[in-house]
Amino acid sequence: MVNALRKEPECYKAPSSEKVRIVLLDECVRDVEKDLIPRGSMFMYAADFYGVEKTGKAIAQFLSQAIDSVGPSNVLNVVTDNAANCKAVGKEVDKDTYKKGKTIVKYFLNHGQDLSIFRETSKLELLKVAKTRFASHYVLLKRLFICREALFTTIARNLWRDWVKHSDEHTRTTGQLVVNHIRDDDYWVEVENILRITKPYRLIKFCDGEGAKMGEIYEKMDNMLGEIQDVMKENMYPSYFPQVQQIILNRWEKMSIPLHYLGFALTPKFYDSRYLETLAPGGTLRKVPNLDKEVIQGVMEAFNRISENRDKERLLREQFATFNMKNGLYSLPAAQMDAVTMEATDWWSTYGVETAELADVAKKVLSQPITSSSAERNRSTYSYIHNVK
Repeated sequence: MVNALRKEPECYKAPSSEKVRIVLLDECVRDVEKDLIPRGSMFMYAADFYGVEKTGKAIAQFLSQAIDSVGPSNVLNVVTDNAANCKAVGKEVDKDTYKKGKTIVKYFLNHGQDLSIFRETSKLELLKVAKTRFASHYVLLKRLFICREALFTTIARNLWRDWVKHSDEHTRTTGQLVVNHIRDDDYWVEVENILRITKPYRLIKFCDGEGAKMGEIYEKMDNMLGEIQDVMKENMYPSYFPQVQQIILNRWEKMSIPLHYLGFALTPKFYDSRYLETLAPGGTLRKVPNLDKEVIQGVMEAFNRISENRDKERLLREQFATFNMKNGLYSLPAAQMDAVTMEATDWWSTYGVETAELADVAKKVLSQPITSSSAERNRSTYSYIHNVK
C-alpha cells in the first residue's frame, strides 16, 4: 500500500476511514463473491469470510444470491450450520418485493445528479423511511407506486442514460438492476397487491394520533381483520389469509389489555341498533358488546383490577348491567340517539347520573389515549427549545 501511494501524484487524497471501512470494503466483498459463487464447495468459507464484518442480514443476502446462482443443495451445509442465518434467509426471501423497492429508492437518493433528473419529472419525493417510523414498508412502497410513471420517464431520458453510462462500474451495474425492477410489470403487480393487503394497517396511524381512543381500538382491530380478508379474496395471495390472521391475532394477544375490552363495552354507539344491523368487514354479523364472551371476560377482569374492594366491584357489575340493558335514563330515546352523535365521555357526563360510579370509570377510561406518541411528540417539541445542558 505504501509503495502504491508513493507512485500517486502529489495531489492524491487518501480515502476517508468511513470509505475504507464501508464503500471500498464492500467492493472487495463483491469481487470475492464473483469468484466464489460459481464454486459450491467454497460456500462455507465465503459465508465465514462474509460474516467477519457483516450482519446476519448481509449473510442472508449473500446466501440468497448463492441459492439463485447454483441451487439450494450446494448451500445446504451453510444454512443448516446456523439457525439464525437460516431464519434470516427466510426473512429476506419473504421481503423480496420490499427489498427491490428499497433498492430503487436508495439508488436515487444516494446519487445527487440521478435524484435531480428524477425531480424534474416528479412532484413528489421518494421516501427513505427511518427505522423508528411505523408501517415503513407500506409507506415506502406506497410512495414508490405513486411515482411509478415518473420513474419510467426518468430511466427513459437520454440525460439519465448518459449519466449512468459515464458512472463507475458499480453504479452502472446497480443502475441496470434498478431499470429491470422498474420495467418489470410483475413487480408492480406484486407491489399493488401488497399495498392492498397492508392498507388496513392504517389502524397503526389511528392509534398514533391525538385524542381519546381507548373505546375504539378493539372494534377497529376486528374490522381490520375483516378488511384484510375482503381484500385477499380478490388478491393474488388468497390462500395466505389464515397465516396473516394468525400473525395478527398473536400480536393482538400480546398487546391487548382489559381496558381495551372495557373501553369497547362502555362506548354507547356500539349498542345502537342501526350499527348492529350493518355487516362488519369480512361479512360477519356484529355483536352487542355484552354478548361477546371475550369482551365480557375482559370487562370483568378490568372491574376486578380497578375496584378497591369486592363491594365496589359488585356495584360496577350491577351498574354495567343497567347500562347495557338500557334501563332507567338509558332507555330514553334522546339517550339512544345521542349515543351515536355525541362523544362517549360527553354522553356519560349527560346520562350517567343513575350509575355514578360506572360513569366515573367510563369517563376515566374513555378519555385515555392508547399510545405514548402524544408524550413523545411533546418531548420532540421541547427538544427544539431546551437542550440537555
